[in-house]
Amino acid sequence: MPAPEKYHIPFFFVRRRLDYDVKELIPWKDEGETFRRLRVTFPNEIATHGAVQTFYIDDAGLIRRHDYDVDIFGGSSAAHFLSDYIDVQGIKIATKRRVYVRQEDNSPLMPDPLLVSVDLSEITLE
Repeated sequence: MPAPEKYHIPFFFVRRRLDYDVKELIPWKDEGETFRRLRVTFPNEIATHGAVQTFYIDDAGLIRRHDYDVDIFGGSSAAHFLSDYIDVQGIKIATKRRVYVRQEDNSPLMPDPLLVSVDLSEITLE
């Protein structure tokens, strides 16, 4: 059996054999910045946190926030922040990721509780 294909956000949105429903939402303003927002509905063939996710993109084209409902936690709402991007072989990678509870008004409940904290270093691509 061949190994499963590995694609990462946002690269797998261009896979033509699967149907991603992508819709641009009204821009989101936060702390003096305006972000473009893309709502993506994932096809059933993709295992993910939740079927509908929203990506916040800055003026440089980098994903700075990623919202989703965590199906395995009863649909708990999460706001996932990406920061401290570095260039690795021509690809921008966020080295800090922080996940907070997302409130009904779409704002994150910060600074606590911090649900997930990931710091990456020494990144290489093969």
